[in-house]
Amino acid sequence: MIISFGELAVVLIVAVFVMKPEDVLALSKKFKQFKSYIFSAKSDITSYLGDIVDLEKEHNDTIDDREEINLYLQKISALGESYNGDYNSCEVKRAYNKLVREIAAEERKNDYLNN
Repeated sequence: MIISFGELAVVLIVAVFVMKPEDVLALSKKFKQFKSYIFSAKSDITSYLGDIVDLEKEHNDTIDDREEINLYLQKISALGESYNGDYNSCEVKRAYNKLVREIAAEERKNDYLNN
């Protein structure tokens, strides 16, 4: 048996007329406590879901860093060189850029000597 909204409204209106004034105060106090509990639960759930989203973002950032490191290590390897150093994206990228600059400088030097 399902109660419709109209039936529930009629029951609540009759209940207000039948209740004593001190019962109405107690009911309003209980309603405020219930409302506070609902908002607290909502806050806890939102916070928990926010933590999950943050962890997922952190995980995705870690995967992106690994992919970037692998990309630059492959580029270094393609140049016939090897990398020895810290395996974080900034250091590997810096080493690759330094290697590219050194190769470019060497090529300019060779071109200058050949001409």
